Amino acid sequence: MLGIVGVPLLVSCGVERSGASAPPSTSRSASTSLSTTAVPTTTTVAAASAPEVRQAFDAAAARYPNLDVGLCTFTTPLTDPTCGAMLAAVNDIATTAAQTLAAQGNPLHGPVLSAAADVGSAYAQLLDPIPCYGLSAAPPPPPPLVAEATDLCAEGADITKSYWNILRTEVSLLGDPP
Repeated sequence: MLGIVGVPLLVSCGVERSGASAPPSTSRSASTSLSTTAVPTTTTVAAASAPEVRQAFDAAAARYPNLDVGLCTFTTPLTDPTCGAMLAAVNDIATTAAQTLAAQGNPLHGPVLSAAADVGSAYAQLLDPIPCYGLSAAPPPPPPLVAEATDLCAEGADITKSYWNILRTEVSLLGDPP
């Protein structure tokens, strides 16, 4: 069916089935030539949004000059409030930067917004039902479950840190001028 409809369409557009070359083009006069106005390309639009991304991220991160997510390791105690504060700061930076960028409505910010949402989702897993690093008011687990809870919190913190690194990479890719 496509061949039946496609061949007449191609022939009517100046393409012959026999493979012969297209008819020679005629030159247009200056009055009918195409406009030479520059159309912004994806590269120029991305470059224009680069400062927005970097500024939003840096402004959000400025409140946490001593941020060190390396303080949260697989051996960090379940009750370590410093690790909790670092993870809360990462979530706050991601959330604040995402809110700033979302308000601008630039579709090129999508990868950064997506990565920030992933940070928030991973962080939310640390809030309940286990009291990871003092991030919630949930009661501590009973002694036989502390080791398992510590492992779960460490894995959750590691996932949050991984998404944080993805966010930082997205900011670098989109937010740093080419």
